[in-house]
Amino acid sequence: MKKWTYLVSMMVASVLFVGMTCVAQEESDVPFTWKGEGKAAYVTRDGELEDMEFDFTFNVDSEGWVTGTASTEGSTGTLEKFYYGPSEEGVRPLTFVLATKESDNPLLIIMQGKLIKIGEYSKRAMIYGETYVRPYETNGEIEKGLGIGDKTATEIYEDYMPSGLKKALAASKLIGVYRIIGKMTDE
Repeated sequence: MKKWTYLVSMMVASVLFVGMTCVAQEESDVPFTWKGEGKAAYVTRDGELEDMEFDFTFNVDSEGWVTGTASTEGSTGTLEKFYYGPSEEGVRPLTFVLATKESDNPLLIIMQGKLIKIGEYSKRAMIYGETYVRPYETNGEIEKGLGIGDKTATEIYEDYMPSGLKKALAASKLIGVYRIIGKMTDE
């Protein structure tokens, strides 16, 4: 019986290892546009759990400048900053900083997560992660530290995160989780 347990364990480990090494990052040269549909679960100010669906688009041009939005029926967040890390074992860390400046209650939204490609030959991918929020201040210290207005894509590393992003995460409240399924488009 121990032999079968060992054999099954080795098969499962092999499948997981091969599966994880086959999951690749979504590679693309700039410029590119990525579009997806997202779902989020978050805790409201009243302590209630809410679900939300949204459309998500981001574009990186040939100069590395980033634009994009996350839109629901009621509001739109504009992409203000984009951070990305190196792909390791097919998983790439991404952080999106959005703002709802035009809202009656402007918010700074930080979506910190990871991109995983769906299928070996597919252009589809999933981005998942945590959502942090804080009030948006036009000339606030946190916003200045993030470099709001400088829409250049910024590379981050596991052992290094820009101090402005660290401060923004520390000053923000974790309110929920999200996932976005999407793909590169030719637009």
